[in-house]
Amino acid sequence: MTNFSVNKHSKNFVKNLNADADNEGSKWSFKALRKYYESQNIDSKQVFKSIEDVIIKTCISAEPNMLDLHSKSQ
Repeated sequence: MTNFSVNKHSKNFVKNLNADADNEGSKWSFKALRKYYESQNIDSKQVFKSIEDVIIKTCISAEPNMLDLHSKSQ
């Protein structure tokens, strides 16, 4: 997965011209991605749980720096 605002400028970007086909082109919906994972026998719930876990750990690891910046700005 990439940031759409960056990816859309790539020469490899494929625009989806069919709103009913959310699994075509370079930008898929989460629903289409989950369906694809299931077709590949990948546990989509576990994948998204792992992503959530990384986000939580990232926030926890950044908390001291954010609090330090906040206290310096006051």
